[in-house]
Amino acid sequence: MSTLVRFALPLFLLLASCAPKGMDEFEATIRAGEGIGDRVRLADLKGRVVVLDFWAHWCPPCRESAPVLNALRARYPEDQVSFYGVNVEEELTPRRLMQVHREFGFGFPSLHDAEGVMKAGYFVTSLPTLVVLDREGKVHGRHIGAADEQVVGSLIEGALAK
Repeated sequence: MSTLVRFALPLFLLLASCAPKGMDEFEATIRAGEGIGDRVRLADLKGRVVVLDFWAHWCPPCRESAPVLNALRARYPEDQVSFYGVNVEEELTPRRLMQVHREFGFGFPSLHDAEGVMKAGYFVTSLPTLVVLDREGKVHGRHIGAADEQVVGSLIEGALAK
């Protein structure tokens, strides 16, 4: 067996075992935007494409993404595509989260992932990161950096086509 195969195979198996948890694993409370206080189980959104926008208040590209994501949200029926912001800051109070959510101009609800469960589960390592889930709750694609309408739109279209 070649040296490459001896090292590549275990690495491949390790990475395969690190796949993100399914949608059923995540549950959060809406902390800003419409539906404040409602619990969201991503498993309940199966059958829809889900766009998760991971953001923080100190992140200028996160702010730049809001109008792009609002435009994309307006393009798709709510029963087909759901948008959620996911704030990843431990120290952000609920009141401050609502304030920043309004300042950014998000047209969709935000969840607070203070413990970093969703961030870790979807391997988010930089902000902003958009994760697009297909109708089965599997990661269809991701975009790192300020949202680009064409790129994110094509990720959504690809997930809808599955």
